[in-house]
This record gives sequence, C-alpha cells and structure tokens, in this order.
Amino acid sequence: MQFRMEGRTMDLQAYTRFLRQLEASPWLQNVTPLEAATVVELERPVTKFTIQAEFKQADSAYIRTVPLSQSVR
Repeated sequence: MQFRMEGRTMDLQAYTRFLRQLEASPWLQNVTPLEAATVVELERPVTKFTIQAEFKQADSAYIRTVPLSQSVR
C-alpha cells in the first residue's frame, strides 16, 4: 500500500531526522521526499513537505503482543 504524507516544520534538521527514522522503519519501504519548499505562514518561514512511502508487513520479530487487560490484586 502506497501513501503520501504532507507536513510542515520550522526545523529543517528535524525534517531530515524524520526522513531517516521513516527509512529505518521495518514497516515502511521506498520512503521518498517528493517536494520541500519554504513558505511563509503567520509571518514565519516554514518548510512545507510531501513524502511518499509504501507500507510493508514487517518480519514477525518486530511484532510484540501484550495483554489488553491485566488483573490487579
């Protein structure tokens, strides 16, 4: 399943860190920045970006199960 994500940031380093984290995810592949442009919002420069990626089923080693309820005594 392919999807696009649009966002805004005031910190370009945070944007590149976010891209690296997405690329490192076992659930995503082909993470591609499509567009990044500086726009002015509320008299401040903001980086507006669009990212495209694909969801993939991760290996079962990454899946953790936890109980939904737990009795407390």
